[in-house]
Amino acid sequence: MTLNFKNLFAAGCCALLAGSASASIVTVEVNGTGVDYRAARADALKEALFRVTGVSVSVDEVSHLSLDTSSTTENGESSRKTDISKSQRQVLQEKAGGYIDSYDELDRSKGADGLTNVRFRVSVYRYDMPGMNDTRRSISVLGIDSPAGACFNSKLEGDKISEALTQALMNALQTTRKFAVLDRGSAGLEAEKAFILQEAAGREEAKLGQARGADYVVSGKVGGFRAVESSRTIKLTGDKLTSRSASLDAQLNLMLLASRQVKFARKVHVKLADAEIRGLSCNQILDRLSERAAAQMVAPALLSIYPPIVTSVSGDTFTVNYGEGDIAPGSVYGVYSTGDKIYDPYTKESLGRIETLAGKAKAIDVKPKYTVFKLTEGKAEVLRPGVIVRPLASETRKASAPAKPKQSLKSKMDDAW
Repeated sequence: MTLNFKNLFAAGCCALLAGSASASIVTVEVNGTGVDYRAARADALKEALFRVTGVSVSVDEVSHLSLDTSSTTENGESSRKTDISKSQRQVLQEKAGGYIDSYDELDRSKGADGLTNVRFRVSVYRYDMPGMNDTRRSISVLGIDSPAGACFNSKLEGDKISEALTQALMNALQTTRKFAVLDRGSAGLEAEKAFILQEAAGREEAKLGQARGADYVVSGKVGGFRAVESSRTIKLTGDKLTSRSASLDAQLNLMLLASRQVKFARKVHVKLADAEIRGLSCNQILDRLSERAAAQMVAPALLSIYPPIVTSVSGDTFTVNYGEGDIAPGSVYGVYSTGDKIYDPYTKESLGRIETLAGKAKAIDVKPKYTVFKLTEGKAEVLRPGVIVRPLASETRKASAPAKPKQSLKSKMDDAW
């Protein structure tokens, strides 16, 4: 791709003048391990960038950094501060929307396995959004991988499939209003390049990057995308009947960035029949499949991370903070009372609280932003603001199981002929 750096630089300057913004240096302590010091250092710097910006760069990007090291002594203790060269800042800024300013080496040792271990205190520039007071958890969609797909008689590149699914996931997450969705778009990246080449100050570069660390990252792999056309001939009349169908399979994961733990994973399979794709182009079919796949991932993931919470109570009816698109009218949910926190005995990680099923409730009125439930089992005394509700798997299966369609007369006659 050819970049018009002069125009992009002008656009970058306009962005800076459009409003006040601040860039802060975020300092994190990280460990790194490698076969030698260079590899261990690269591992640690990669981890620091990933923690602050939410973007993973390859080890190669940080393994050949040009460095300027200075030693200082304070209170009898010496330390080494290492600054990153301007050209290498550019590489990291392009990759991550933020960059490493410098780092201090806190510890270096050789393990019994022969590997080098280091601990660094790393300073990373991060953009702080002006006027932002957003306490929502942040999330980004990164690394959706896909092979090439087939759309009738043409090939659809894997990058195009990845881009469509990524955008659909971002849109679905945005509409939940529960996450601050981070956009790693190409326009911001191009503006960064333009401004960096003009040797802007580090803090101004970080402004243009608009990088904000992500709490969660959605990643995954597309198993396959294809749209096919099939035909059959009616023996009696010789008429040729043509039908089309399309499908998309993917494995999607939601990871908590701080601990690198996968909090939610789902295999999604979407299939569209002839009536749903008739007259659509390959791109339109891909977009529709991606939207359906994103919905299959986002809705249950959201309920897992943010279960609906009772906001108000009136007798045996109550409201929760989810509405249209998340809760279906007539669906049955369990009402749970919560107890003590429980912890993993090995990692000491909080596993949440003990939940006890205290009743069942049915959605009787679904509004755009909230839902009214009526208690169908259990005592109204268990209802109070803060109590959580979750969909009951058995009830959901009953409600979602489609009735077996009756075969039409025309279909029976076609089969007979």
